[in-house]
Amino acid sequence: MTREEYAKRMKKHPDWAPGWDAIDAAFAKLYPEAEPVRFESELHDRAALGGEEYLDGFAVYDTGKGYQHIVTYGLSELYPSMAAFGSEYSKWGYELTLKVRESYAETGTWALVIAALGGLCALASTFMPVPGEQSGKVYKAVYTVVNWIGCNFGKATNADDAAKKKA
Repeated sequence: MTREEYAKRMKKHPDWAPGWDAIDAAFAKLYPEAEPVRFESELHDRAALGGEEYLDGFAVYDTGKGYQHIVTYGLSELYPSMAAFGSEYSKWGYELTLKVRESYAETGTWALVIAALGGLCALASTFMPVPGEQSGKVYKAVYTVVNWIGCNFGKATNADDAAKKKA
């Protein structure tokens, strides 16, 4: 798809979510027979659309292989963005996935909580400047833990990175 075609589709279909579609397509290849169970926030509650929910949803796939596969929606760019068009990564550049044994399926909400925690930490890490020489031990520890839980390694942007781009 060319940049012009992308812009035209973006304008014509305001509810288009190419990132969401890409995730669904990847999981459809993995589990072609599975119909996922979806947990989605209301559109008006999604942070990308002005709300307070930083993960737009989860999908749970029954794999038929003894486990369920859970994927988040919202850490990567789900909605059309001319700034993200053609780039290698969008937003944080990843989604979280977890595999939960089917024997834990009824009590597997802990996996959704872990995924949500990871998403919140990924978001928090974007506002945290990298510790400097003047930073205390507690801040350095918190910074490390938040980035670790949020899987913020390599591709993600921290507050310092965003400030450098603006300068």
